[in-house]
Amino acid sequence: MSGGYPVLELSAEDLRLMLAAHVHVGETNMNFQMSTYVHGCTKDNYHIIKLDKTWEKILLSARAIAAIDHPTDVYAVGSRPFTQRAVLKFANYTGTTAMAGRFTPGTFTNQKQSTHSIAVVWWLLAREVRRIRGEDTRLHQWSVLPDLFLYRDPNEEEQNTEEVDDARLEPALPGADIEAAETWGVEPTMPVGSLGDMGIAAAGYGPVGGTAGGWSNLDADPTETW
Repeated sequence: MSGGYPVLELSAEDLRLMLAAHVHVGETNMNFQMSTYVHGCTKDNYHIIKLDKTWEKILLSARAIAAIDHPTDVYAVGSRPFTQRAVLKFANYTGTTAMAGRFTPGTFTNQKQSTHSIAVVWWLLAREVRRIRGEDTRLHQWSVLPDLFLYRDPNEEEQNTEEVDDARLEPALPGADIEAAETWGVEPTMPVGSLGDMGIAAAGYGPVGGTAGGWSNLDADPTETW
């Protein structure tokens, strides 16, 4: 399908990406018409798909999508929760129409693979469509990472958020709360001399030395100064 052009051949980087996402791992059952696409079986009877065949189908699909005059006429379908994110991202970067969720049975064919495999294939297909349209060049890497196409489990995201919130509530210094508890009942102190300079007794509110001298009028009779 690459037509003998080296630029269209499966690169080593894309091959490693597909292997890491387990794109090559199939199911235990196989139709006889798929025998040309299967390399062999694992010990657990899972069929190994030839990734060069998968790459050829990606190129064929990208050419078909890029040949459509109106991209909105192309539908990207994903009904399962772990496929919807990849479908929405694909439609966003290719200008196609996303159908993420339930649809009428029999309208489209179903694609059933692992979570990472679905995201990587959609990412590769979106990148190839943009390259064929001339929106991106093959000389540079696409700035969009495959991580954006991966499914995010809401339960795991909520759990991670709670862990971050709990970490923020912990004191910055381990001994800060202990030190505060030990000094909670200590009476505040002030130098006695400073109170005397103001004309206030250290233990009460009476005049210092029993005299009425000084600038303080706390010892004055209110009736005399009225």
